[in-house]
Amino acid sequence: FYYEGIYLTKKKAATEKGANIDELSNHVRALSTLEGVEYYSNTRKKMRILYEESYAVNNPEERLHIDDPVDENPDGQVIYSIQKDSTFGKFLYKYSYFKRGNELLIRITNVDSLSFAGIKIIKPENMMTSILIYDLGDYYVTYTLIKVDVISVSIIENKMKKSFAARAEAMFSWLLTVFDKIDEKNLNGLE
Repeated sequence: FYYEGIYLTKKKAATEKGANIDELSNHVRALSTLEGVEYYSNTRKKMRILYEESYAVNNPEERLHIDDPVDENPDGQVIYSIQKDSTFGKFLYKYSYFKRGNELLIRITNVDSLSFAGIKIIKPENMMTSILIYDLGDYYVTYTLIKVDVISVSIIENKMKKSFAARAEAMFSWLLTVFDKIDEKNLNGLE
């Protein structure tokens, strides 16, 4: 399964190209802020919470809860996160960050197998989300790619496609809240 999306978001107040990339990288590494993010469930025809829990852990072996590690250099940083979502349950994900100039790349991969209705449908590292953000000064351009190698079970195939598309939309909605926080700070001259 592949999902691609490209989004153009106008800033409320234009800045120099790349001026907000450092602050943006801090916000998107605060993985605890993903807790409570909502998405539209096509199956249930209503809004649902995507991540009931979301927090950083010290490593993939011990999985001890730690504070969001936003004070480190984001370029090349890896953060492991436990996330409990309404579709797959509670699993470990690996977030990798790369920053250069006015660009920020977030790559998210599953460390654990993901199950649906008691069936393991996604093996470790077979679900990858890439989010590439450009700070153009007056706009943010966000490109999202989700690639999932999921076992083929015809009765759930359509549901899975809708679920992954909804997941991408939920992640972009979360990014919009990040963009809004940065915009408010820029408008109030708090840079």
